[in-house]
Amino acid sequence: MRVQLKPQALQNLRIQQNKNLIKHRKRIKNLPVSNAPNPFAFGSKQALAKSVKKVMKALPVDRLRQMEVIQNITEKLGLLSKTKFTRNVRCLPSATRTEVLKFYNRDDISWQAPGKRDTVTVKNDNGQKTTYQTRILLLNLREVYQLFLDENPNVEISQSSFKDLRPVNVCIRSSMPHRV
Repeated sequence: MRVQLKPQALQNLRIQQNKNLIKHRKRIKNLPVSNAPNPFAFGSKQALAKSVKKVMKALPVDRLRQMEVIQNITEKLGLLSKTKFTRNVRCLPSATRTEVLKFYNRDDISWQAPGKRDTVTVKNDNGQKTTYQTRILLLNLREVYQLFLDENPNVEISQSSFKDLRPVNVCIRSSMPHRV
C-alpha cells in the first residue's frame, strides 16, 4: 500500500505516525507502574520463559551474588524500596569504662614504674598531650579480668572489651624488658 502512495501522501502518513507515536509514549509514561505482573507484557508463555532463561544464564553462579544482583535490579526499577541496614551496636556504659580504668590503675593490680623516663605521652580528643607514668601489670590479663569480675559481679563485660579498655600507660609484664 505504501509503495502505491505518492511522495506527498507518504510524507503526510509518516508525520501522522510520528504524532501518534509521541502521543502513545506520553500516555505510557504517565501510566502508574503496578507490582502485579502484566499478562500481556510478552506475546506468549514461551517468550516469557525464553527471557527468564536468558536472565538466569547471565546471573552469577553463587546464590548470594544472585540475590544481591536481583535485589539491586529491583531497587533500580522501583519494584522494592531501598533497604537501609541499621546495625545494632551494644556499647558499654560510661560507668563501666571508668570502673575498668580505675581498676587497671590500682596499686594492687599494676605497679608504677619509678623512673623519670618511664612515661607515656597520650593525645586527648582535644589534641592536647598528657604525660602519664608507666604502669606494669602484676598479673596476666586473664587473671586481672577474673579479679575484676569477682570484685564487680553486677558489671557485664567481655574479656576482649576488658582488654581493649586497658590504658596505654598500663603495660603487660611480658612486653617489658627483663631488667624491670
